[in-house]
Amino acid sequence: GAALEAAIHGVPAIAVSYCKREFIDQHADKATITKRDLEFTVEFAKRIVENVLKNGMRPEVDIISVNVPENADPQKLRITNLSYVGYKDIFSEEREGYRIASWKLADYEDANPETDVHVVKEGYISITPIKVQLLHNREALESMIKNIQFE
Repeated sequence: GAALEAAIHGVPAIAVSYCKREFIDQHADKATITKRDLEFTVEFAKRIVENVLKNGMRPEVDIISVNVPENADPQKLRITNLSYVGYKDIFSEEREGYRIASWKLADYEDANPETDVHVVKEGYISITPIKVQLLHNREALESMIKNIQFE
């Protein structure tokens, strides 16, 4: 969200995500993020930010999306394409709202070995350059709304 909003306004953006293999609310070992993983993710993000501040962002890149798997090895790094695998419904309704009940990386299938989802599943850090292109097609909308009638 925030990185996309920044990019729309012409501000170089970096989105960093930490990715556990699975998160199960009722199992402490599957719901805990280690301090080492958080510190590594922060340090990795810091280096990307410093690089962008020093060198700028290439004009063909609006957002750098970084996905850091748990137990990441800094030597296992890949430049990737964006996967178009949709998000699963991971929330469970509670009396006071919602909670993340369960999430498993294995549930996200992506056969393309060049994508962020695929390489994170393989234990690699993915760095994905994204170009935001807000395109429109008036003709498509005009043909769609001509069938809408008010009585």
